[in-house]
Amino acid sequence: MSDPFALMHLMTAKLCHDIATPLGALGLGLEMAVSNERIDKDTADLLLTSSETAKLRLKIYRALLSASNNSPIFPDVKQIIMDLCRDSKVQLTWDIKASMLPDGLFCRLVLGASFLIVEGLHKGGALSIHIKPSSDDESMELMLVSEGEMVQLRPGYMETLKSETALKDQTSRTILPFYLKMMAAQYQKKIDCELESPHKLYLTIC
Repeated sequence: MSDPFALMHLMTAKLCHDIATPLGALGLGLEMAVSNERIDKDTADLLLTSSETAKLRLKIYRALLSASNNSPIFPDVKQIIMDLCRDSKVQLTWDIKASMLPDGLFCRLVLGASFLIVEGLHKGGALSIHIKPSSDDESMELMLVSEGEMVQLRPGYMETLKSETALKDQTSRTILPFYLKMMAAQYQKKIDCELESPHKLYLTIC
């Protein structure tokens, strides 16, 4: 296959499909074991929480690594972000100044930016997502504002977002912000990320 990114997207789809079925069966088995009181409560809570986290992460990566122009759709992405914030004890608010939002790449940008920011709210907090049409009305602009007791992106994230680095320089620790920058460039936008204080961070795509 001449396009390595097409190969990556297809392999990702295959991987997510193959993991989804046994992961769903695992969750069902755990629920049955809990209902039959075969596992003590603390163990059951740990296992069920881990299972739900794994299923949510699978949904995130399946949507984030889609190559379709028509998916993911915004209602699905909005629900994933709501679930992510709930599990991370992050209060979520939306400010959408558009009657319709484009599917596909833009939705992946919203999801990727939200995922990256929520990971930086280590002790919970608040996230507001602001979406409005660009001045040319042909695309959307995005701003995320996060606030919390501790707001700190993972090591290497800020440097990757704010500097020009090549794919060969990335590792598994920095590939998420690099991928976000690639998607923003494909959407003909630029990313800016600013840590106003240890308690407040802005990320814009415009």
